[in-house]
Amino acid sequence: MVFYYEQKDPIYHALFVFTRTVTIFGLVVRRIEFWVFLAGHCVAMGMFRTGVWAPGELKDLHWEAVSATQMFMVFLLTFYNGHCYARFMYLYDLCMEVLDGTCFFVQEIVISMSPPSVEKHRIRAVKYVLAMLHIFFVGITGRMKKKSDWAEIVKRGLLTAVEAEQLERYPSQSIETVLVIGTWAMQIVDKGLEDDAFWHSRSMRIAHTHNRLQGYMTDILRALHEIGDAMALPIPFPYYHVMNVVLIFNLLVLCILTAAFQTYQTVFPFLVSLLFFLGLREVAASVADPFNGQDSDFPLAKFVEYAFDNSICLLEAFRNDEADRFTRKMVESTTEFTNEQLRHILPNSVLYTKGYDATLTMPFSWNKEMPLYQMTGTVQGPGHILENSRMFPEDWVVYMGGDEEENKGEKKDAKPKKKSFIKRCCGAICGLCCPKREVIHLPEDTHKAPTEMMKTEMRLLREQKENASMQEDIIHMKDHLALLKVKLEHRCSVGRELGLPVDAVVNKAYGEMRGTGPVRDKNRKPAPEFTSFDEARTIVADAKKSY
Repeated sequence: MVFYYEQKDPIYHALFVFTRTVTIFGLVVRRIEFWVFLAGHCVAMGMFRTGVWAPGELKDLHWEAVSATQMFMVFLLTFYNGHCYARFMYLYDLCMEVLDGTCFFVQEIVISMSPPSVEKHRIRAVKYVLAMLHIFFVGITGRMKKKSDWAEIVKRGLLTAVEAEQLERYPSQSIETVLVIGTWAMQIVDKGLEDDAFWHSRSMRIAHTHNRLQGYMTDILRALHEIGDAMALPIPFPYYHVMNVVLIFNLLVLCILTAAFQTYQTVFPFLVSLLFFLGLREVAASVADPFNGQDSDFPLAKFVEYAFDNSICLLEAFRNDEADRFTRKMVESTTEFTNEQLRHILPNSVLYTKGYDATLTMPFSWNKEMPLYQMTGTVQGPGHILENSRMFPEDWVVYMGGDEEENKGEKKDAKPKKKSFIKRCCGAICGLCCPKREVIHLPEDTHKAPTEMMKTEMRLLREQKENASMQEDIIHMKDHLALLKVKLEHRCSVGRELGLPVDAVVNKAYGEMRGTGPVRDKNRKPAPEFTSFDEARTIVADAKKSY
């Protein structure tokens, strides 16, 4: 079983997690070499303290003399762990390719071989593919060699007793029987494609259907054989041997040198060193072969259940004779996106839940219950639930527009059921005591007014367009002004050459343009000022006399 953990947990959780899963504490403590090295350290320290073994120059030994071998040991351990983990992920990717290829094969066979006349061909081909996975994942652990192992696959309904007996007698070394089952599945597919339903004028070409299914089948078989090939070639033994030899001699040197200090304070540091170095070795050995059934290995049982449950659910969900009719109604009832739907933003409250924990609520966890296992608690069983969970039931067709005229005719002909005498009396009494309010039917507003946000956005768009047009006008006017300046400079240079007073004329024009008001006449008197109405009347009277 895969152990899921939270990477944000405090570091001290690593000291207590061994109660829930296998850690280096459990892996190392069970090894005899751990206790041998620890006991050897204690014995050597006791001999040094009692004088049985004289430490001599060991007490004055410089640690730089052995640091090179220690660094070489750490390098070998980390390098070996890296190769083992890469092998672990490579095998996991191949297992996922097998499961994905199985699901895609079932999906393709459901889509391309949907006619009811080839329903038995679909079921038989899917059974063969699932049997192929069962034989491989059970056989990779060393099983599928007894009659009881083959009886299990017959019990699951994937093979008949005759088919299981034939496969058991097939001369194979390891997993070559999957080739036989894959051949059976494709022969069933080819036989189904000979049906008259695939030979209409507008039918898909059977060669294309065959090639797609054969492609998925080839991907499954290739991934299965790559897993077998990888398991047939472990990490080279010389590499594994040199790592163990370096580890033994370095731990032995560390055991003797720390004991030469003649103090009990070296026991705990040496124990921690043993846990680290031997723990790295155990982790590498654990991930190098993930098919042993340990806690850190692949959940093979979940792999088989995942492929079986998803394939059966997909096969049963589209097991109906009304596929063409249903898809036609779906296309006819398709509508365009509305403005509200196009402007919809997914809020975080919908995307995330409060206190979300990826280790507990992750939908892709292998520790979750599979779909068919969740149906075991029902009385009718998984078959009844799958029948009611089909993707195009009759009520969908009726709801989406199927048999509308027939439904309307039935509604017209149907007579309302008469209420009993007691119900009518109770209704009359309730009507007198609590009269119903008059229902006001408002006309449905199909064209709703836009929201304030939409109004603001439309106004913003209009202003942006106006700003863009004004910017274009400004750029055009700047270009025109630059052209006029060039012409003016040219004409001024020509006028200067001719001896004309062009500079004075230009300066005068610039002065009039930069003035705050119109150009005043030199002979015109300025308007008199006044401080009261009497002075204003006097000024007006004098002006009249002057004219």
